[in-house]
Amino acid sequence: RRGLGGGARVGDSAMGWIASGCKLLDTLVLPKCVEVTDLGFEQLSGKLTRLQTLNIARCAQLSSRALAAVLPTVGLNLTSLDVTGCSTLDDDALDAVAESCALLKHLAMGDVPRVTDAGLRALAGGCAHLRSLDASVALSALDTSARCRLPRFSGAGVAALARGCSKLGCLRLGGASRVDDDALAAGARHAPQRHPLG
Repeated sequence: RRGLGGGARVGDSAMGWIASGCKLLDTLVLPKCVEVTDLGFEQLSGKLTRLQTLNIARCAQLSSRALAAVLPTVGLNLTSLDVTGCSTLDDDALDAVAESCALLKHLAMGDVPRVTDAGLRALAGGCAHLRSLDASVALSALDTSARCRLPRFSGAGVAALARGCSKLGCLRLGGASRVDDDALAAGARHAPQRHPLG
């Protein structure tokens, strides 16, 4: 296996180096690289076609546009994607995931509040192999921004996900205030093997 991990100092220039010199990578872990922008990330398009694991958690400057540009080639073999804390991502990002990441098994998208039911329906239609999804939000009683960070999806989106992703075994929805008991019960009926929700 060939992998590369980075840190907060990685920026757009490093992304160009990775794109041109590391084409055999199957793992790219770049959490909290706040200096990476869409321009830098888009340099990966058409290059890292063997990638199986991509972690860009809390890369705060990355947008849905960048994912949509990169995933059609980089996402072909992805089985694990972590976009936790990429708070500007929205349903367009999940549309790109659904269209390009048919082999995806694990998706972490906690603290991504702009996703709605439409995004979850897209996942249900394109990611049939999905086994785990973390769409929770870390809330603190002292966090004054908590209300704006709550997930926008509802029970309808979760129910659609349960119907479309029969292999889903772990679903984390902490803080999803618009998901009620009826939706969770519906999900359990479609996938009785599902682990307890957290």
